[in-house]
Amino acid sequence: MSTTIAHELTDRLRKQIGQGGGVVEVNGDGASVAVDVEQSERYAVGVRGITVTPTQPVADVRDAAERIAHGVTELDGPLTVVEYDTRQDQAIVRSAEPEADETGVTYWEADVRADETTLQRYRKDHAAPDREQITEPLLHSTVGRVAEQLVDALKQPGQPDA
Repeated sequence: MSTTIAHELTDRLRKQIGQGGGVVEVNGDGASVAVDVEQSERYAVGVRGITVTPTQPVADVRDAAERIAHGVTELDGPLTVVEYDTRQDQAIVRSAEPEADETGVTYWEADVRADETTLQRYRKDHAAPDREQITEPLLHSTVGRVAEQLVDALKQPGQPDA
């Protein structure tokens, strides 16, 4: 496992402090990572989503989804594969234990495809017909480690670090 993505992304997020929102991108380790940032502050950043685009399409989306579920450990709870669509070659990975309260549930969701994987945080209020994407505050270093874990999970087994 290479830490190039984690270090570079952490550094770029810190440089984003006071710059408002936008997309922070890094390339390396066989992938491009884009973090949609609402705002970056001294220690943390408001993350709207993390998108990883591998340089080579993922050969087996189902296996990649399982690797994400087992390998992305920096979030606030475990992940699990909840759906795999063979026709679309797409998998959905979600929080195994969503945060629930009297008004609704909050959870992480990764949309895994051969050419791109996006991780986002959602809130579904019981009274609302649809869920909404929300911003999640994370430490700069946590965002870097999550991105690194996603990149590693999307690599083919045995594929070396770039």
